[in-house]
Amino acid sequence: MSLKKWLTLSIALMVLGVLLAVVGYFGIGVLMAIGLVPLVVGLLVYYGMCRCPECGAPLGRSPGSHCKRCGRAYDWDKTPRSNSLF
Repeated sequence: MSLKKWLTLSIALMVLGVLLAVVGYFGIGVLMAIGLVPLVVGLLVYYGMCRCPECGAPLGRSPGSHCKRCGRAYDWDKTPRSNSLF
């Protein structure tokens, strides 16, 4: 998968988790616990897979257009260098 797809997947999972947790907080309490699962998975995907395709450095909170370690522009359609969550 490309860097753009990994980033989109991680953000979608985190947003889904937060929405479920908020709905669970104000309504059905079990949704709050269920919402933590996609939130944690989204965070793992973000910190495990959203890396510079060239050097493998993590993107960080605001990636910008160039890697902070190697200085190369991000190729959002290229597969990240790390292909595992660990």
